[in-house]
Amino acid sequence: MCGFVALAGDGATAPGIVETGLAAIRHRGPDGEGTWRAKDGRASMAHARLAIIDLSESGTQPMLSADGGSVIAFNGEIYNYKELAPRVQKALRSTSDTEVLVELMRSRGPEAIRLLRGMFSFAYWDGDELLLVRDRLGIKPLFYAASSTRIAAASELEALVAMGVTQRRIDLRAIDDYLTYLYVPPPRTGIIGCQEVPPGHLIRWRPGRDAVLERYWSVPTQAPHPVSARQTRDAIEDAVRCHLVSDTPVGVFLSGGLDSSSLVALAAPHYAGPLQTFSITFGDEGRYLDERGFARLVASHFGTHHREIRVAANVAQILPELVARFGQPFGNPTAVLTYALSQATRQYVKVALAGDGGDELLGGYPRYQGLWLAGLARRAPAVATEGLAHLLSRVTSTSGPRGARTDRLRRFLAGAHLPLDTMYYRWVSYLDEERKSHLLADRAGMISGEPPTEEFEFLATIRRRHAERAMRDCAGLVDLESFLPNNVLRYGDRMSMAHALEVRVPFCDHLLAEQLAALPLSTKMPAGVQKGLFRWAMRRDLPRQVTLHRKVGFNPPLAAWLRGDLAPVVEEYLSGHAVRDRGLLSVEAVEDLRRTFEGGRSDAAHTIWSIVVLEAWLRWLERQKEGVSWRVAA
Repeated sequence: MCGFVALAGDGATAPGIVETGLAAIRHRGPDGEGTWRAKDGRASMAHARLAIIDLSESGTQPMLSADGGSVIAFNGEIYNYKELAPRVQKALRSTSDTEVLVELMRSRGPEAIRLLRGMFSFAYWDGDELLLVRDRLGIKPLFYAASSTRIAAASELEALVAMGVTQRRIDLRAIDDYLTYLYVPPPRTGIIGCQEVPPGHLIRWRPGRDAVLERYWSVPTQAPHPVSARQTRDAIEDAVRCHLVSDTPVGVFLSGGLDSSSLVALAAPHYAGPLQTFSITFGDEGRYLDERGFARLVASHFGTHHREIRVAANVAQILPELVARFGQPFGNPTAVLTYALSQATRQYVKVALAGDGGDELLGGYPRYQGLWLAGLARRAPAVATEGLAHLLSRVTSTSGPRGARTDRLRRFLAGAHLPLDTMYYRWVSYLDEERKSHLLADRAGMISGEPPTEEFEFLATIRRRHAERAMRDCAGLVDLESFLPNNVLRYGDRMSMAHALEVRVPFCDHLLAEQLAALPLSTKMPAGVQKGLFRWAMRRDLPRQVTLHRKVGFNPPLAAWLRGDLAPVVEEYLSGHAVRDRGLLSVEAVEDLRRTFEGGRSDAAHTIWSIVVLEAWLRWLERQKEGVSWRVAA
């Protein structure tokens, strides 16, 4: 687990460029660093190392192949590297997974990628071509800026910005997409000229040619065969087992929910000594989100060394760092929790397992139940659901679970008679076309250069790849290509690596996805029970209270925070003067939003947080080198 930068083409070995990029990502790898420059001046790389496998100097990167003909800079872990080592036809000089990878790439080329089981992004130079590769589900990040004469790549956007390989112009269409999803869908990043390699893709670049994007893996549309509860459990156990390979201690993020509890249950028999587990707790403002009782039950049952970490709203202090780590607008406030959890966990371990991906893979989100219930709702007279939706729209949202369920039901009923695809897109998005047009000062002008071909274009494009499946059966597949990599895994990587903590996600194992992802919803959720198949599979491993426990979710008490410690931040970033000076948002719309929130409507909290983050990101970009500034014309 590390961070890297790579350059190829004109000026690739100019003094100081890769070093500047390396300085921007040094937080990802505090255990060592290295640089490499090609003798012919055509390529260079720099690497910051977090030593997890082969802690000796033999694992230092960038790493040359044995014959000196190729070099690699690698971020991630190859969990099956020991099984792959015998395929290397040369004597290995280390016990590093990186060496196995570079030698397989040297002998097999891109075909070697299909052999890898793990999370990874890497840059590979063979003397003529730079290859950039990102893992199948998008666990590890990879960004690049390319022309026909030069290409730069990095583990984080901040490095590309620091190296000066982009003009730092704002992509206004990306901002529009951000307000829809609370993330920027790839390949856009929010900065014109900087792109993200999508999951399951690679980039080929040769001097004098444009970068070529190729897909090497896709989320399967059809399940290969039915699976039983026992087969499901065994497949997940195999994924957990292989994720334990490490030369340093491994911990587990334990919320007390089904996913994280199952990780503990399945890891414990394969781990030497007691596991260390870590969970989040809140103050009174977030007591309804607190699952510490279930986490303690699981920790006691499996004899883990358990620690509870209390989170307070110190977002004002860490907001600049949050923005810098993402390098682009990112509006999910759960990032704050992951930041705090990772910061505390890193005091004890370098590696932690997390349950990310379990909901998408096994039918855990309430929205999947919404699709299951949609058929029932459509049998009711339209006037009935419309009347109930209107009634709920007049109910004030609260910060407790009842308020959250009311908001969810309101959104469900509002789209109950829409096509299922559209209903689902609205369910998983935040601001629709009408609300964006109201919030933005001039949305039509913003997107005039590159307007979307349809509403929810990003999700609809993914949906068409699974067109033969009914929406209820492919919702999880759409999430595996959208919400999971661009939301959940994005904050998981940036916030953990901000503290040089390696977070591994066994539910995102690609072999597990190939076996389970495309199962029908009726199999994953028999009788509409969230994760019914998974609950039944784990019934003998976990305490009954855990398998029957209702999903809470890893969410912060955002409304309480915004009304308390974060109120000064909101005032600074969203005052009438600040909004008017920026020129991006409608002053009247922002003032109306703030009045609505202050009047007790907690469902406005996410929108307020999202535009606070947007303003923080714009300010961050303006502070970068070369006098970057941006303002929307009045």
